[in-house]
Amino acid sequence: MTDYWKSDISQETSVGSRPEAKPRIGLGSGVRVLFRQVLALIGLFLVVISVPLGFLTPFLPIGLPIGILGAALLARNSVWGQQLIRHLLNKYPKLDKFTPEWLLKLITGSGHSSGHTPS
Repeated sequence: MTDYWKSDISQETSVGSRPEAKPRIGLGSGVRVLFRQVLALIGLFLVVISVPLGFLTPFLPIGLPIGILGAALLARNSVWGQQLIRHLLNKYPKLDKFTPEWLLKLITGSGHSSGHTPS
């Protein structure tokens, strides 16, 4: 028995010995896109709801984690959300300076947006 990766390329196999390739149905990618858009809308809703929730509960930090979760969902599942977050981080460098590396990786998928590590 010969190893598949070490076999000679010039060896030809008969068509009957290969399993038939199953055609892919394009429905899977459409469902994936719809799922990502739903996650982005949930993230937008969480960001919007976190502000009044933060004002209603001033001593319990409930609004902040909800806002961070919403921003992460929004930025990771939509291109425009990620562009908005990166634009805000570039516009206000103090946000980039005080944001932890793990949070930026969670939100944008990469490190610091301005290309430098804050000191």
